[in-house]
Amino acid sequence: TLLLLNEALQFLRDLAKDGGKVLFVGTKRAAQKAIREHAVRCSMPYVDRRWLGGTMTNFKTIRLSVKRYLELEELHEKTGFSDLSKKRALFKKRELNKLHRALEGIKDMSRLPQALFVVDVRYEMIAVQEAAKFKIPVVAVVDTNNSLQDVAYPIPGNDDAVSAVELYTAAAADAVLEGTEQRIEEQGEYIEVEDDDQPPESEVTIKVKKATAPTLEVSGEKPDADESADGS
Repeated sequence: TLLLLNEALQFLRDLAKDGGKVLFVGTKRAAQKAIREHAVRCSMPYVDRRWLGGTMTNFKTIRLSVKRYLELEELHEKTGFSDLSKKRALFKKRELNKLHRALEGIKDMSRLPQALFVVDVRYEMIAVQEAAKFKIPVVAVVDTNNSLQDVAYPIPGNDDAVSAVELYTAAAADAVLEGTEQRIEEQGEYIEVEDDDQPPESEVTIKVKKATAPTLEVSGEKPDADESADGS
């Protein structure tokens, strides 16, 4: 377990270092809390309630649902549906709650992820199959009663115990954070920020420059060291 866990963590670390996204998936009761908390901690998308069929294979349609969810969320924040009749407001709230449960974790995922981290491959069989269609590598906690099919980086372990799931998911999130930190350090003063306004197929990124202290210049030239020292 330790050998394969380290191999999987190194893969996640390298992926995050290259700017890749990891989709955390765990919808069984024992995994929901850990998946949600640690995915949020490392700023990665997640699915913790129910995997919607076509989340990856029908990604454009899913993005339309996300757009609808964001519109309802914005409307609710502004008016609370107070401008609608009680009946219509009730329907809108139900729709919003339903979309929230299904899409909250992936609302900022503007393109397909570069990898999946999965707890219990049999329970999340549809997610694993969809990833295989796009040749997206799957990192998964695999118990003895599950198959290794379509799992690129298996982690032999208990996928039912809450404490075990917490351990593996926390380790995965830590690896992602380490890779992200390495990427920022190597880029120096530049950090890549995804442009969520781009269409799903786009991989355009924006370069954001960190603010730096202004350099004093006299007559278009930098002051000499001696002049800077005496304050002139």
